Amino acid sequence: MLRYVKNGMLLLSIAFIVLGVLLLVMPQTSLLWICYAFGAVVLLTGVVCLIQYVRVRGSGFTAPFLLVGG
Repeated sequence: MLRYVKNGMLLLSIAFIVLGVLLLVMPQTSLLWICYAFGAVVLLTGVVCLIQYVRVRGSGFTAPFLLVGG
């Protein structure tokens, strides 16, 4: 089990090194993709909150908070 964790951490470290090099070499392109990724996450979170609001509308204490979050 420990061997799998060790291998996973090694792969993750290599991926972070490659990502760091890409961010340093191509900052304009990296910034564009980071903005796209952030926008997609925010959009997806809003859609999920609104869908959850529609499901629990009128029942429960958290419904207004889901609407505000969406």
